[in-house]
Amino acid sequence: MDTKRFANLFCLFLLLLLSYGVVFAQKNILFKEDFSAQKFSKGGPISEIIDPTYSGIVVWNFNTQQKEDDIEKSFLTDAPSPNTNIGTARDGVRQYKVQKGETLKGIASKFSLSIETIKSANPQIKNEVKRGDNITILPLNGILYDIQDGDTIHAIANRYEISENLIKQFNPSFITMFAESSGKIFLPYAKQKGDEIRAKDLKDVSQLLSLPAIGWNWGELHKENAVDIANKCGTNVVAAADGVVIKDVELGDGSSGWNNGYGIFILLEHANGIKTRYAHLEDIVVDIGDVVSRGQKIGTMGSTGNTETVNGCHVHFEVLGGKNPFTTK
Repeated sequence: MDTKRFANLFCLFLLLLLSYGVVFAQKNILFKEDFSAQKFSKGGPISEIIDPTYSGIVVWNFNTQQKEDDIEKSFLTDAPSPNTNIGTARDGVRQYKVQKGETLKGIASKFSLSIETIKSANPQIKNEVKRGDNITILPLNGILYDIQDGDTIHAIANRYEISENLIKQFNPSFITMFAESSGKIFLPYAKQKGDEIRAKDLKDVSQLLSLPAIGWNWGELHKENAVDIANKCGTNVVAAADGVVIKDVELGDGSSGWNNGYGIFILLEHANGIKTRYAHLEDIVVDIGDVVSRGQKIGTMGSTGNTETVNGCHVHFEVLGGKNPFTTK
């Protein structure tokens, strides 16, 4: 019995001794040359970390900016597109030559852009690109916009629901461009409006319409081809032309509610096919189907709905299907 116990203890001793020997060898012999991993300094992490289990140096670079050498040399030019004065972000606005085997989807992925962004900047693209095509690549998702007479950054920002500061940031020459009413500007994160009709393509209805209210006409064209006319709450709002009170297909009669920011509104249809909208009203005095005459009271000025653009009571006067004749800026 004692002999068996002694043998067990001896085997346990040998096992412990062997384990200690393995640990000692690993620490002091096998990996002695490789264990030179750099430590974090007091100022923060260093730019390189050495992997002790690999014979060479494996580097994790904390700077993720793409090296210029890694960018394909298939760009025709690194300069901004002509006649734009668009500032640069990432690689800026470039002209890119499509390579063999490339697809529209692949190019969009390559530049981290949506297919819609590439198509909007390249109206010549129908369904797919082909080798040798020269296409415009924007710095990030958004659209190129042709400046027109009367445009301002404030109006464009409202129309496309984007930040004025972003427009200025990506277009450092915006002051000159707006003063000359010409050129293209980049609108970051803006989306092309499928139903948008450029003002220059709308028919002139200035002889048909009269001002819908007495007050301060801001005169700045903004979203939905509209201007704001401000005065005290309760000021009369009148029909700009003879017409019929109709329902909005999506928003209804406009007699109450938020209505996509319009608040209380009236929509009139006129004989020549255009429509006019009077929004942010305090109340209305006409009903759907009523026939109204030019200058007839249809409601009163208020501040219902989204009135952040113009504080206080005003009427949002919108023209659908024709130029708004009351823009002054």
